[in-house]
Amino acid sequence: MSEAGTDLAELFYEGLGFHVEDDTSGDLLKYLQGLSAPLQPTFDLVRPRAGMAGWAILLDPDLCPAWALPFSAQLVGIEVTPEMSEAQLRAEIKQPTGWRRGQTESIRIGLKRTLKPVAEEELFVIARPRTPEPGRHFIRTLLTQTPDPERTEWLVEHKLTPAWERVDYEAISGETFDEMTGSKYATFAAIAAAFADFEHLAGAAPADL
Repeated sequence: MSEAGTDLAELFYEGLGFHVEDDTSGDLLKYLQGLSAPLQPTFDLVRPRAGMAGWAILLDPDLCPAWALPFSAQLVGIEVTPEMSEAQLRAEIKQPTGWRRGQTESIRIGLKRTLKPVAEEELFVIARPRTPEPGRHFIRTLLTQTPDPERTEWLVEHKLTPAWERVDYEAISGETFDEMTGSKYATFAAIAAAFADFEHLAGAAPADL
């Protein structure tokens, strides 16, 4: 069984038997490295690994080579676009947005296609179903992270939610606590008592504040 990281040229070289002993200059190995270089990427996919059959690496979104991710993506119905990063593509393969259209987590993952972080900050997405209203999500992104709000809204309407879904999306500038007006929470202590953690607070709709 071939192990991960095995060089195809070395396997050819080892199979030459007594000829290896005569290759004191290493020229034969160099020749085989050049000869096998075009085949190495395919060999990396087809060789069996410990606990994994040949080709199975293509079906593992964590181990699949970046260049082969579009192949894996098509198996779960993902439309690959130029704006998608490697990390985004791996995330969507794990949580196929095409199979889970309209589901909250798929909306969150799919939205990040069109977002760009500022410096090292994390991408900020609010996506939660409206209740008790069926068929509607409250969706917000930060304007500073949304280069093209119209493109993001189109993605939500045409790719991430079903046709009957009523989309409530907006790219917002965000507010500080001091800028909030009419809030039912007068202090930070009141906010801390009302929300379990920051994730719940970040996902709150304006009416909740």
